[in-house]
Parts: sequence; structure tokens; C-alpha cells
Amino acid sequence: MPPKQKKNAQPQKPPSVLAKPKAKKEVAYQIPKWVVPAVLVITAIIYSRCLFNGFVGLDDDRYIRQDELIKNFSIDGIKTIFTSIYCNFYHPFTLLTFLIEYTFFKLNPLPYHLFNIILHLLNTWLVYKLVHELSGKKITALAVMILFALHPMHVESVVWVAERKDVLYSFFYLWSLLVYLRYLKSNFAKKYYVAALLIFVASLLSKPAAVTLPVLLIVFDLYKGRKINFKSLLEKIPFLLLSVGAGIITLFQTADILKELSLSYNIIEKTFLISYTFAFYIAKLFVPFNLSVMYYYPAMQNGMFPWQYYAALPFVLIAFWAILRPKKNRREVIFGLSFFLITILMMVQIFPNSTALVCERYTYISYIGLFYIAGQWISDIKKKETTNIVMVLFTFIMLAFCITSYIRIGTWKNGDTLFNDIVEKNPHYYRAYLDRGAYRSNNGEMQTGLQDMNYSITLDSTIAETFAKRGFLEYQLGDNEAAIFDNTRAIRLDPEMAEAYNNRGVAYYRLNKTDLALEDFNKTILINPKTERVFYNRGVLKSENGDLPGSLNDLTMDIKYAPGDGDAYGFRGYINFQLQNYKQTIEDINISLKQKPDIGMSYYYRGMSKLCLKDTTNACQDLKRALQLGYKDAADVLQKCCK
Repeated sequence: MPPKQKKNAQPQKPPSVLAKPKAKKEVAYQIPKWVVPAVLVITAIIYSRCLFNGFVGLDDDRYIRQDELIKNFSIDGIKTIFTSIYCNFYHPFTLLTFLIEYTFFKLNPLPYHLFNIILHLLNTWLVYKLVHELSGKKITALAVMILFALHPMHVESVVWVAERKDVLYSFFYLWSLLVYLRYLKSNFAKKYYVAALLIFVASLLSKPAAVTLPVLLIVFDLYKGRKINFKSLLEKIPFLLLSVGAGIITLFQTADILKELSLSYNIIEKTFLISYTFAFYIAKLFVPFNLSVMYYYPAMQNGMFPWQYYAALPFVLIAFWAILRPKKNRREVIFGLSFFLITILMMVQIFPNSTALVCERYTYISYIGLFYIAGQWISDIKKKETTNIVMVLFTFIMLAFCITSYIRIGTWKNGDTLFNDIVEKNPHYYRAYLDRGAYRSNNGEMQTGLQDMNYSITLDSTIAETFAKRGFLEYQLGDNEAAIFDNTRAIRLDPEMAEAYNNRGVAYYRLNKTDLALEDFNKTILINPKTERVFYNRGVLKSENGDLPGSLNDLTMDIKYAPGDGDAYGFRGYINFQLQNYKQTIEDINISLKQKPDIGMSYYYRGMSKLCLKDTTNACQDLKRALQLGYKDAADVLQKCCK
């Protein structure tokens, strides 16, 4: 017979599988409340060094100085941001932050750096909350928080302004994970599910790397003891559909890079490259020294990689075996390793999305998994003597990390320090000098840029891109014949190099060889219609040949591929004026002037269009502004029509 229950006794509920497991008693010292704020303060002090840094030439020019999308703070401008793919990625939230900063601070780098630091501090706090929610242990949460905040491999994500997308998507990514844990803890309250989904959308709109989150949610389910069934999988479908959509857009935009790298290496070579990336990230977790901004694909000699690429595969296998071999904390180890592998998987060049083999910034989220394993190991130490030794070692390691991170921040002071560091770390590789040469030439140092490109060719004279970039620089220096010669050499090395045809076409145009220029522009478009400014170049050429409708079509195509191109809007306005499309002229020039407000020619043709539409008062204002900006053709019209 069942035992009698006491009167009025409530029946006991079965324990929930999602109930937070009781944390083991922590032997380590109790954590005072001030420790977490202290970590944030120390992190802020270290990263405050980057407040004195400027912009660097590595994508900062494209995202800040040259990006017309962030210079148009209006409904139309914001709409353009949300309907545009920029630099091969769809990340409108990131561009919105730049839009706001540029509107208020223009090209003052300090606010851009400050916002990155704030995001990193918020991410650090979210890591603490997330890990504490996962483990139920403050020691684990604090250890992971400190490692995340101060690890030198994370410097790149924080101090590089153009990499705003990394710290921004991570903020929403970590927040979404934390809210999802609240969803599990609350016995599946719908408000937390909806919130996690919406925050995940914000993460995707900041950087496509967030696509890994749905898979990670399943890992969280398993770790928290939730059974994987139809219901648990069904609720992941909205997350998964959003990820698939973002992934397709990204793969489509990076198809050219993927094709190029896929053709460069066979399956065996890719296996060694992928194993090297894992070996690199594991090694740098423990020894984050001798860091570099660029880790180029290796140069092959006699069809062979350097020896370390072949040693990487056994190294990775042994490392994973060593991590998984101990039976103690097996559950935590599998969870941490799964976290690392899932979040790093899109970055190990299985599907190439970059011309760099490895990047320090790819560890910003993924290292949390490995940090978690370390944090749990520290928490589970039972002997106080061992705990004291570990704490002393941990303190010394973090001190070394702090010093290394502080020094590394200085490397990002400006483009000169950055590209000099790249050359210093890669003194015998052609690409380092090519990149520095391109940076120098873009910043007006034409001769030193040319010297770098010349030296790059002495290191390797089989690279088409080097000749194409030197040819473009020679065109800028006015040596059109040399530009044609170098771009022709590039085409011989790579007959499908669209950039070289476009560069050579511009040089032919400068020499009034318009037939040859048109032929090169047509070839460029045939190979890759997304080549920068090729439709603009052909549109200008067609207008001079009297083909105004053809010019109008080309300029429209240029705007389609580069919606922030103010020059294209301005020139299309001029063509519309020639075609007597006065309303379209005004619309185009309005957009152009929002991006480039000091072009006298734009005010002139907008004023002339308004005159043709009988809007004399506003026309005269535009013509006066055109004359103030030095467009002298406005003087006669002002005398006749604006007395």
C-alpha cells in the first residue's frame, strides 16, 4: 500500500528538466560585488588608448570617407541603406550607426572609436550574464568575462572602425541568446521567444555572421536538459529561415571570391588549409602574440605549402583528443567545443568569404566556447591550495594579455602604423607591399606607393592584380602609356580580370582612343558588370559620342550597383537635362547635392531645369550658388533672367 500522506500536504511536482542545476559549492574566494564593474573599468582604461587613433586605410575609407550612403541623413537615405548591398554584405544597422555618427561628427574618429568601446563593454557584461545563466557559477562567469574582455585576439574587432559590424552583431547575438535562456527558464513564455527572434533579426541586419545562432539554440536546449522533439525543432524554423535568407544573399554577393579561391586549390589542399585555420585559432588562444592584421593565403613552392600547414592536421586531431579525453566535466567540454565550432565554422574558409585565410576578429564570439571550458575547469577545483596557484597564474596571464592588448591597440593608430606592421610581419610576401602601396597611393603618396608596387613585382611577377593596381596608379600619375602596358600584362596573366580591362579603358579614353576604350568597357561588363564605376565610365563615353539614351541607361545601371555614387546621380541629371527631362534632372541633382553639396555644375543644371519649368525664383537661387562655387556659365543666365 502507498504510504499515507499528511493532511493538507500538497502533492510534489516532478522536477523540471529545465530546472537550473544546483551549482557545486565553489571553493574559490567569494566574488565581491565590485569585481564585475572593476573588470569593465579596467577594460575601458585599456581600450581608451584607441580614442587617440585615427582611421586606417583598411576599409575605413570605403565605410567612412568614401561611402556616400552615410552622408544622406533623410528618409530616402535611410531607405537606400536598407535596400543596398555594400562591400558585398547586407548590414544596414551597421551603416545606420555610421550615418548617425557622420551626421553629427563628420570625420572626427573619436566618436566612432568611443561607440565601439561602449559596444565591447556591453558585450563583456552580456557575456558575464549569459555564462552565469548557463553555468550557475559566478567564478565561471567572471573567468569567461575577463578572458573575453581582455584577450588580445579581440583587439581588432574593437579598435577597427570599419569592423563595427562585428561588435554590433555580437551585441544582439549575445542578447538574443540570453533572452532565449530566459524563455527556457520561464517555461516557454512567448514574450521571450518573440523578443529573442526580433533581437536575432537585428543581429543579422548588423552582420551576416549571425546565421549560426539557430544551430546554437539547439545546443543550448541540449545543455539545459531540454528534450529535442518536434516542438523544440519547430520553434527554430523562423530563426532558420532568416539565417538561410541572409546566407544566400551573402554567398551570392561573394560568389566571385568563392569561385576564385575554389579554382585555386584542390580538395586535398583545402583540407590542409582548413586544418591550419583550426590550429591557428587554438594556438592563438594560448599564445596571442606576434599578431598581424593580415594572414595571407600561403605561397606554394613546387606545388607544396610550408611545413606547418601539413603539421596542422595532426596538431588539431591531437588537440581535440586532449580536450575530449578527460571524463570529468565532459558535458561542459562538449558544450564549449560545440559553441566554438558552430560559431567559427562559417569563418574557416570551407565556403570562402574572404581573401584572408584567418582573421583575429573571427574569434570575437567563437572563443566564448573555449573560455567556457576553462572557466568551468577553474570553478571545479576543489583544493584551496590548487585554487590559489591557479588564481596567481591566471592573474599573470591576464596581466600579459592586458599589456599585449594595449600595445596592439597602438598598431591601429593610423594607416601608416598598420600597413608598416603588415610589411614587418610579412617581409617576403608580395601582397604585403601591394596592400601598402595601394594604401599609400590612395592617400596621395603616389611615388612611395609606386615603389611598394615595384618591389611587390620583384617578389612575384606572376600576379595579375599587382600589374592592374600599378597600372591604375600610373594612370593617376598621368602616364597613360605605362598604364596601358601594365594592364595589358595583367590581362595576359589573367584574361578574365575585369579590373584590368576597366583600367585600360580609362587610359585609352584619356588618350582619345575612344573605340579601344569602349571595347574594354564592354569586355569589363561582359566579365563582371559589378566592376566599380565601369557603367559610369561607359556612360560618360557614350555621352561624348552623342548616345544620350545609352549614357542614361549606363548611369542608371551604375546607380543600381552603387546607389551611393553621387557622381552618377549628378551626371545622370546632366544627361536628363540634355534630353529635356527637367523634373528627373532636379530629382537626380537633389540626391547628388545631398552627397556632394559643393559642386557648382550641379546647382547650374538644377537652376536651368527650374527655369525651364518656370520656377524662376528658386532657379535664380541655384544659379547664384553655382556662380559662388566658381561655375562661370551661370553669370550670363543670371544677368538675363535674374535681374
